[in-house]
Amino acid sequence: MSSLFRALAIALLVVAGCNKTEVPLVLQPLPEIDTARFESGLAERLQNAIDAVNAESAEPAAADWLELGMLLQAHGIDDAALVSYNNSNLLEARFEARYLAAYLHQQAGQLDAAINDYREALSFDQVNTPTMLRLGEIFLQQGRLDDAENLYGRVRQLQPRSAAAASGLGRVALARQQYAVARNHLQTALEIEPNADQLRYSLGLAYRGLGDLESARAALAARGSRGVAIPDPLLARVTALRATSQDYVKAGLAAYESGDLQATARYYRLALDSNAGLVDTRLALAFVLEQLGEIDQAVSEVDYVLQMTSENAMAWYQRGRLHERTANDASAVSAYTRAVELAPAETAARELLADALMRLQRYDEAAEHYLRIVEGEPTARSYYLLGLARIASGDCKSAAAPLSQAYAADRTSAEAAAALIRVDSSCGNATRRQKQQALQLAQQLYQAIPEPEFAETLAMALAANGRFDDATSLQQSVVQVADNSYSNELLTLFRQHKPALQAWPQDAAIFSVPPLGSD
Repeated sequence: MSSLFRALAIALLVVAGCNKTEVPLVLQPLPEIDTARFESGLAERLQNAIDAVNAESAEPAAADWLELGMLLQAHGIDDAALVSYNNSNLLEARFEARYLAAYLHQQAGQLDAAINDYREALSFDQVNTPTMLRLGEIFLQQGRLDDAENLYGRVRQLQPRSAAAASGLGRVALARQQYAVARNHLQTALEIEPNADQLRYSLGLAYRGLGDLESARAALAARGSRGVAIPDPLLARVTALRATSQDYVKAGLAAYESGDLQATARYYRLALDSNAGLVDTRLALAFVLEQLGEIDQAVSEVDYVLQMTSENAMAWYQRGRLHERTANDASAVSAYTRAVELAPAETAARELLADALMRLQRYDEAAEHYLRIVEGEPTARSYYLLGLARIASGDCKSAAAPLSQAYAADRTSAEAAAALIRVDSSCGNATRRQKQQALQLAQQLYQAIPEPEFAETLAMALAANGRFDDATSLQQSVVQVADNSYSNELLTLFRQHKPALQAWPQDAAIFSVPPLGSD
């Protein structure tokens, strides 16, 4: 062709293109969808997806229709899902919409439409094995054995360990009455996927065709209903959209038990996206966020619950914990107090309330709450802290009983032992025998832990038993290391042959219980 004719041809093509009338796309309308029958979060999500494709202000994108279709398919609204996939393909043909439309056609028995869409899907991804396997299944069902064999063979080349491909080849061979070939392929499929007991029916027929009736009877007797799985990432994405809020809660619990807090939080958030009214799940999420150190987010979740209802004891308990995490003991006390008012028998909030009161030096109130705990669910810790609260409030003489209980409950506790020794050595109401027992215990304690704190405890016990020279000598060694006013006051008392007058000074750090997260 000469250059003149070539230029003329190009010009004609351009003119033809300019004069071409563009046919507008006509999208299929969605059938009526009753979103109200779903959980609140899912209903809202569905409605948002529907609104996105129906918006008059903007032309919906193929991706919007695809997303809507997957969401509808996940929840069994297949007719509307198929409309969505078809509209997505009209706007922009792509593998996902073609494949999912084909799958829905296949499930509905519309095999010609399924074949067409599966072939279109393969034009976008020629090595997609789920597409080839599902199309092969249709061809096998229609008796198009060569077409089915070709597809199963291609999958076998791509994935030699594909049980689905081996199963397909075996059933093709069985249809051709090639019984030995069928047996070999089916045995291979079962070796790869032993639980696919549905295959044992086909294997039994292959054995029967070979004349091996005993093996045929055994295979047929073992047949079941479980078919060969087709690994299908795209359908797995659809299935994942089907999960209910309770499915996500269960997944969150499993993740928590495995120690994966990030996954736990993610699943709980998905549950709340489906159903915002799950109070216990929201509080569980707040607890996980607290453990992750995401305090502000945890506060938001707890406050959301408290806006829903101010009568939830667990919410107030968690709000108190979060106040405590931010070193706001006054607000923590208010929250814990509300929790205790709503659930008086629960000890967790009461214990943290008493601890916070100790830090605020409200010792009388703290002692009352520790007493309530030991009256209900006593522990070595609650007995010990009740004793400390009574000492700090000036009621030293009544501290001995709970401290004795604390040490009896946990004889490995050096703190409980030291507190009991100091009370029996300073409060003035211990019997001679109790003082002697305190001295014996103090000697054992100091021998095990030769630190200044326990040296001073032993010195107090020595003085209480009249051994002032020994007490003075030991206390001098303490003062050399821990030069504080209380230790010096004790040294002065011992030199004057006087016992200790108090277990600890009023401002002793031991009375301030460490807050959450301090260890």
